[in-house]
Amino acid sequence: MVFHPLDLAAVLAASGHERSLGWCHTHHVAMPGPERPEGARVATVQPKAWDGAGVRVLDLAP
Repeated sequence: MVFHPLDLAAVLAASGHERSLGWCHTHHVAMPGPERPEGARVATVQPKAWDGAGVRVLDLAP
């Protein structure tokens, strides 16, 4: 598991968004980019919260 710091690009991506800062930061990190061409996978126990977000999800629900 890798933790990514909240950088300026993530804050700007979250600016004015109706979702929480945590969701926006996770979405920003999970999207494809130069450092992660395929994007990061979102590990969550609530995979339905990511429906339609366009990110890869790792379902950790029991």
